[in-house]
Amino acid sequence: MVKLSDYLNYLNNEVIQARKKADEQAIEIAKEYAKHEYLKYFKVPRFSMPVIKMNIPIKINQLDTETKYDFDRDYDLFIAEANEKITKVNQEKQLNIKPLVKEELLENKELISVFDKLELEDRKPVKNISESQHFRL
Repeated sequence: MVKLSDYLNYLNNEVIQARKKADEQAIEIAKEYAKHEYLKYFKVPRFSMPVIKMNIPIKINQLDTETKYDFDRDYDLFIAEANEKITKVNQEKQLNIKPLVKEELLENKELISVFDKLELEDRKPVKNISESQHFRL
C-alpha cells in the first residue's frame, strides 16, 4: 500500500515537471519568434495555472497512531443533536421524520447494546476499531 505522503509527493513532482516542460516549450517558441521577421515583436505565448485543485480518492488502510475512543453515554446530548439534524433534514428535504424521544430510545434494546459495546472499548488504545474484540455490530 502506498503512503499518502509518497502519493502527494509524487503528484507534486508531476506538477513541477509539467511546469518545467511548459517553460522549456516557451523558451523554444521564444527562440523561433526571435528568428521570425514579424513574430519577434510579439509576446511569446505562455501557459500558467495559478491554482490546481484535485479531487483524489483515497482509502485509509491503517493509522500509525493509537486512538482512544471516548464514548460517554449522554442520552440527552445524543437526542438533542439527533433531533437537530432531523429537523434540518425535514426542512431541507420536505420530510416528516419524527424526532427521537428519550423513553423510546431507552426501550430500544438493540441501540442500547450498541452503546454497551462502545463503552467496552471506552478509553482503551486501539489502532483501529476493527481490532476491537468487543466491537462487533
